[in-house]
Amino acid sequence: MRVICYWLFVILSCTIAYGQNCDSMVKYHSVYDLYDLDVYTPKGYDPNKSYPVIYFNDGETIFASQGWNMKSILDSLITYGTINDVIVVAIHSGNERNKRYIPYLASHPVKNNAEEYATKINELIVPYVESRYSVDDCKRGIAGASFGGLFSTWAGLSSNTFSFVASFSPSYWVRDYEIIRKPPQKRDTPLTHWFDLGTAEWNYYIPFIAKLDSMEAIKSGASYYYEVPDGTHTYNSWADRLGYALQIFTGTFDSTIKDIDLVNECIPSQSMPGRIFQRVNAIVTTNSGTRYSLSTKADYRISKGKGTIEKDGRYFLESKTAEITVTYGNYVRKISLTNCIN
Repeated sequence: MRVICYWLFVILSCTIAYGQNCDSMVKYHSVYDLYDLDVYTPKGYDPNKSYPVIYFNDGETIFASQGWNMKSILDSLITYGTINDVIVVAIHSGNERNKRYIPYLASHPVKNNAEEYATKINELIVPYVESRYSVDDCKRGIAGASFGGLFSTWAGLSSNTFSFVASFSPSYWVRDYEIIRKPPQKRDTPLTHWFDLGTAEWNYYIPFIAKLDSMEAIKSGASYYYEVPDGTHTYNSWADRLGYALQIFTGTFDSTIKDIDLVNECIPSQSMPGRIFQRVNAIVTTNSGTRYSLSTKADYRISKGKGTIEKDGRYFLESKTAEITVTYGNYVRKISLTNCIN
């Protein structure tokens, strides 16, 4: 009897006395019968506090066991202090992925309503969520993968609604890389932008780094790119680097560099059979464990041997072997290379 009373007290203390949920929860909502949402609240959620909130596209995959399986990942990241408490809103695609997420007409016929979808997020979904959950409206993020990642970047650059964007394996290739060639520049408040890509699905998105860094909104925020060795276009691969993006978003990110590793990459072209991209990928690990690539933000030179090396780490050797020196601030790293075999 005493045991029963004890656990009854614990439950009541979490849900009534403090207005908190003891355990993390995922709750379903229908926004005016137009959009389906799953909303994650962390363990100990307290409506008297304010939480950062991040909106994910392809919401039906976010908490699914055959998708991102994000609830267990979030629970673990929060429990171990890797990230701070966060609310995650998963917006279901409604079987309209292409229409909602592609802001440009691709080579195949697609009726585009990305602008309408972005407007509905701003005018319907965000107010709906914020009227029911205690969120910090200065810390809103938007995220997605593949087409959802393309839309996240486009939406983040198209308005001041979000302060953070996370795009996992984004489909920036749509309509001949238009988002890289002509990115929206409609915001006037700081934006922190994360995008990543696995080498097993690699595409040449590197020019977007400089384009982002040239924008006033990004200059007052920050940009991060992670080129993931052997990363694939899969839920498991995206989930593996979710914590890095959420560290930056939720505030557990320590930018102090712990180490820089140089990875030699021989990346098969996805569009040109037989072509190999040779790259030096300089990967930073920070004190908080976050990993990202320096790419064009580092300096590269051939210190021994002959050949050429580009500003983004691509190289071609004229000698059998060569040594490449990579410099970033006070950090100097060296790597010995040979040409990849086609």
